[in-house]
Amino acid sequence: MATTPLDLIVEAVASEENARAKAEAALTATTMAWINAQQKPVISLEVPSGLDGDTGAVIDATMAAIAPTWTACFGFPKPGVATPAAAVGTLVLLDIGLPANAMRALGVTYRTPFTDQYMVALKP
Repeated sequence: MATTPLDLIVEAVASEENARAKAEAALTATTMAWINAQQKPVISLEVPSGLDGDTGAVIDATMAAIAPTWTACFGFPKPGVATPAAAVGTLVLLDIGLPANAMRALGVTYRTPFTDQYMVALKP
């Protein structure tokens, strides 16, 4: 894979659906093992690959899920990454500019956690 030194890995290897796809399973497992072996900081986008976004459980016991330093969620975190048992590193919520009036139109009570910042830590 990479032949140049890495300072940081941004990972979005596999969603729950394609982690289960047999045609991609070997490549997914190899890529995830390579990322975990790098001993570099990892940012997972939305849900660390290999974890179920609803429960936080490892999807496939034969594959090691990504063990990120941080998990960055956009808008709202998936339920599984907010569970205490989920191995997500520091969980952060990133501001993507969800308009309050759109939330109200959907019937969602929403008070933005963002003031003068674009990132809020949810889980240390």
